[in-house]
Amino acid sequence: MRLVRAVVAALSAVLLLGLVAGVLAMDWREPPDAMAQGKPTIVEVPPGQAVAVCPAELKLVGDESGQISYDPSFDPRPTAVEAITRMVVAGPLGGEMTTLGQGAVVPVSPPLGLLSQEVTAKPWLVQGRSSANEVAMATGGVIIHAMDGDLRSLAGGSCVVPAAEAWLVGGSTEVGSSARLVLTNPGLTQVTVDLTLWDGAGLIDTVGTSGLVVPPESQRAVLLEGIVAEASRLAVRVLATGGDLAVYLQHARMHALTPAGVDLVMPGSPPAESQVIAGLSVAASRYDDPDTALVRVANPGELDAMVSVQLWGANGVVSLPGLDQANLPAGAVVDLSLAGLEAGTYAAVVQASKPVVAAGLAVRQAAAGEAREFAWSAAAAAPVHGFLALPLPEVESTLSVAAASDTTVSLRVLAPGGDGEGPAKTIELKAGTMSLVDPVAVLGAGPETAFIEYTFAEPGQAAIAMNLSTTDPAGQLITTLVPPIGMREQGSVVSVYRLR
Repeated sequence: MRLVRAVVAALSAVLLLGLVAGVLAMDWREPPDAMAQGKPTIVEVPPGQAVAVCPAELKLVGDESGQISYDPSFDPRPTAVEAITRMVVAGPLGGEMTTLGQGAVVPVSPPLGLLSQEVTAKPWLVQGRSSANEVAMATGGVIIHAMDGDLRSLAGGSCVVPAAEAWLVGGSTEVGSSARLVLTNPGLTQVTVDLTLWDGAGLIDTVGTSGLVVPPESQRAVLLEGIVAEASRLAVRVLATGGDLAVYLQHARMHALTPAGVDLVMPGSPPAESQVIAGLSVAASRYDDPDTALVRVANPGELDAMVSVQLWGANGVVSLPGLDQANLPAGAVVDLSLAGLEAGTYAAVVQASKPVVAAGLAVRQAAAGEAREFAWSAAAAAPVHGFLALPLPEVESTLSVAAASDTTVSLRVLAPGGDGEGPAKTIELKAGTMSLVDPVAVLGAGPETAFIEYTFAEPGQAAIAMNLSTTDPAGQLITTLVPPIGMREQGSVVSVYRLR
């Protein structure tokens, strides 16, 4: 064995010397003068393939395989579920959709393809091919309506653009809550993940959050309640190495034996001193209600921050006591209650002295004042041009648009099989205002709606969200879709330096 090790070591040394010699012998061409002087040369990189990963079906805690046997009289799994993934590819060369891990491929024809598929245990991947001169966009949304069982809810989320970093604000691991972090690796290389968690008390110091491995073309779920218990106000940073991940969090709640809602916490904007949350659908509440709508703000930095929240309604700025100024210690997460706010749809603008991350929570209460359904809305700055999925036919929908500066927003409602020439509507937004749009009214008579395409006349701080709702015998169910973070608008530029 020692002899074998010695031979291997000797061969490795020979190969290393050969590699170094080869590198030194390469015919390096003299770079341009700018590089020779230590100045960067700007290289334009053409746009590549656009990829989005759509959330998979909801899962009961501990039932990842779906093989658990229950007494039929006490089976917590839903028996009636309507779940659909709606995807769009816009680009010159079309694209394709497939399930994770070499599933059947469905081609998408250019210039605009609209597709619908049922939500399955494996996530759908949608891909668009860009040309040298035109960037493709691939996106979509998932809507899941579970009508009974412990997962009774209306849950939804936009398809996620894979990235090396994701910020999730929402969820908890207190008694009755589950926070199931879903990590999807659509690539061909293994990805290693490090998690950072914050709660109301600050940075959570725990084991089991570093070096998590997600194999190629696979999905891994992590129950955060198995890592940290009784964390009532969660914020999570996901950092990937070796490749990009699509990330979301399934947050489920129970009040004793009564289902209290499920929703998907989607990635939001990275830390910034200003965050905009659209689509806060607030129900009427009293100041003493125990479970109401709120704005959650997390300070991931090492310095304290002063935070204020301004609410924009359909008629302008709305004042609410307690939101003017709040101290947020370094590493802490705070929930700012919206109790007592008049019912309606709002945008929340978070201003902070240090970079923060944020999200909004809307709730629907039972008679006792406890939430029986809820919806998270991430602070997600809308790209200049993008798409938002529309709901199942029987689900009511309202689009909310907010902007921090004067701007024009063009909306186009597209139906399945559409060619991009659907009915259009233009909105003139004043700074600090919000506008509500009924997509079905824009479409008018015709086929079922599928997507909204939107374009902001000028880049700026704006947010857009789709509020969805339906009512069953147990009450109103709600969810909110926001544009995915990282939707590309153009190719990249790279600064190249000469190595000396």
